[in-house]
Amino acid sequence: MPAALRLLVGCSLISFCCAAAAPSTTLAHLPNTTINAVKVDASGNIYVAGFQGTVGTPGSYDAFVAKLSPDGSKILYSTKFAGSKSDYVAALDIDSTGAAYVFGQTQSPDFPVTAGAFQTTMLGSSAPGFVAKVDAQGKVVYATLIGGGTDVYPNAGGLLVDAAGEAVVSAQDFVLKLDASGGKLLATMRGIGGRIATDDQGSIYVAGLDWPSTIPITQGAFQSTHQLNGCGGTLQLGIGCLYQYVTKLNANLTQIVYSTYVTGSWGASPAAISVDAQRNVVLAGTTNSPDYPTTSNAFEPFYIANAPSPPNTCFWVCLIPPPASGYITKLNATGTGLIYSTYLSGTQADTIAFAAVASSGIYLSGLARSPDFPGLEGFPSQCLPQTFETRLSLDGSSITAARMLPGSVLAYNPATGMLLAWTGADLISFDPAAPP
Repeated sequence: MPAALRLLVGCSLISFCCAAAAPSTTLAHLPNTTINAVKVDASGNIYVAGFQGTVGTPGSYDAFVAKLSPDGSKILYSTKFAGSKSDYVAALDIDSTGAAYVFGQTQSPDFPVTAGAFQTTMLGSSAPGFVAKVDAQGKVVYATLIGGGTDVYPNAGGLLVDAAGEAVVSAQDFVLKLDASGGKLLATMRGIGGRIATDDQGSIYVAGLDWPSTIPITQGAFQSTHQLNGCGGTLQLGIGCLYQYVTKLNANLTQIVYSTYVTGSWGASPAAISVDAQRNVVLAGTTNSPDYPTTSNAFEPFYIANAPSPPNTCFWVCLIPPPASGYITKLNATGTGLIYSTYLSGTQADTIAFAAVASSGIYLSGLARSPDFPGLEGFPSQCLPQTFETRLSLDGSSITAARMLPGSVLAYNPATGMLLAWTGADLISFDPAAPP
């Protein structure tokens, strides 16, 4: 066979295998839209939130939340929160009545707050946060700014709603609770913030990032200290790593029940936190630490990532952390020890961006760059990096075969057992039990 023909055939085969993601169903086509959060209610209706506008032209971004029918074929409502500048939603929750609550950021001095809102002006901030509630028909119940005079960055934070309709919101360095009307601040805790979850008693759990060491660590904590390293910059002007901690607060946000680091010397960044019925905490995310704490009973207790470092482009020596690896960690109910903890990576650099705990295991998704990523054997290296999906057993000891899929996984639908992902223009559903 002539060389040119061999090359053509090879490229065709590579294109085919790279496109051969696991089967998915398109639920909705939403052009000029970016979805950052997805939830599913008890009736199967799908709620999506993010911003509408052309990516790359931030002045056009309008925050929105929409409710879709279970099959995605009908938009039951779509509600915008639009000022004269950029606005977007980062987090979403729903209550038992079908009301949707959103948390985002606005740069609009004329953001449409409602009468009686807790905070109605930007108070000197150029990018405050906002919290809004819409009822089951999409009518705005309240919209309020939050953050006082400081900028708010919600992307690494979260929002949840309790049984009383009170919204708990967390961003980079605070956790606060609003009353059901959105007009009163019930409580706030400063200096702590990040991903959040709750338990059957209404306690609030926070998985956050600390630098420098300012988090109050409680007596008997699993990990009270960590080594400091630089994760960027140069030897002369380094940028410190970010170190994961877990803090449990009482329901009134007035007391720290426990607080502990769960990190290695090169940091760790949580993508998700959840709490089980025994009040154990499950964390998932990405770490660059070869000494991230793991347990011998876990699926992958040893760090194996060894992707080569990028070339040095700094006048002085660049500070480059070790390659990334995913991790999943289960912390006991008192914050004093690990039930299990495992890496999840191959020998290159892999990340975890999504996790959802179900009765059948912990669904995980992120970006695989390693040809030997666990459960991905036989996938052509030319096709990487790709978004993966896999499932870790509830005891942390084994995983299922990994599957490739387009887009970013944003939600797990417990009623159907399907994962929901956003491809950039389409909301799709994907069966994680489909043959790999």
